[in-house]
Amino acid sequence: MVYSNIEGGIILLVSAFTGYFLFISTTAAVFSNLFTIILFRQFLKKRTLGTILLTISFLFVSIAETFTAVGQYFYVFIGDNIYTGYFEVSFIFCYGIAYVFFYYFSNRHILQDKDFLKAITTIFSTALVSLISAFMFSDLLNNIVDPVFVDTIILYGPDVIQYLPSQIVGLAVYVPIFALIHIRIIVRLIKIRRDLENPVTKRGFTYILYSVVLMVLSTLVASFYIIPGVNEIPFVVGILHTFRGGTAIISIIFGYFGWILPDWLKRRIKGKAWIVSQMKKEITTKIAPIASSKTVNLSKADSIVEVSEQ
Repeated sequence: MVYSNIEGGIILLVSAFTGYFLFISTTAAVFSNLFTIILFRQFLKKRTLGTILLTISFLFVSIAETFTAVGQYFYVFIGDNIYTGYFEVSFIFCYGIAYVFFYYFSNRHILQDKDFLKAITTIFSTALVSLISAFMFSDLLNNIVDPVFVDTIILYGPDVIQYLPSQIVGLAVYVPIFALIHIRIIVRLIKIRRDLENPVTKRGFTYILYSVVLMVLSTLVASFYIIPGVNEIPFVVGILHTFRGGTAIISIIFGYFGWILPDWLKRRIKGKAWIVSQMKKEITTKIAPIASSKTVNLSKADSIVEVSEQ
């Protein structure tokens, strides 16, 4: 970064690398917020528990992405300050809570865990994320010289500071959540998709699978910065940040295709929302899937997931 005097004032000119770094973060934040708004509009149409759970999940994702971008802007344009750390550490808490709500949503349409397992998974995940986040905020608040829970890393190239959980803390958060939630959801999605015969339905379900896998990758890539020496190589920093932001953005795009299945895409693939024809339940009913505002008539031969509220 360089400073320039213009008419007695000081203007901060950021490097192209820094500008690119901020652009990726901003784009990820914008896409996540737009998708959250789209989901909320869908909830206003559907008024179903499943839709609001999915909306809340992505609301926390959008908050995490927004806070991360804002923290980076604060550091670049204001300099060393107390707010950057608070904004960036919030990433862990927001994404963790997002996974909990996504787990609840998945239980309505994908996992279908028993009540006891749902309660244990939810309580454990929420307590773990909240406790770790509290310790991380405590390290920042008390300005600990050698913090146990937070690693402060300067990314060479963009010259941006990154506050991340320490290696032990990262493993303590990521491993249980991935094992209890994400891996199980991905495995279940693969099994359901493999059993589908309708090519249109299978493609719609594929979008969901891609979205979830990319969401996992986006979170994992962010932890690569804690590998010793990685932050000192500008090329590697640029690749990692591009990959993290890119996977987050593409995950949201695939999520839009799969969860919403807009009319233009529906006309293109001549199919209905993925939720209409999934797990094989031989029942006769009328439902309105998440992706459609119309009621769909189903015969006994159709395979569905019930999304109407009890």
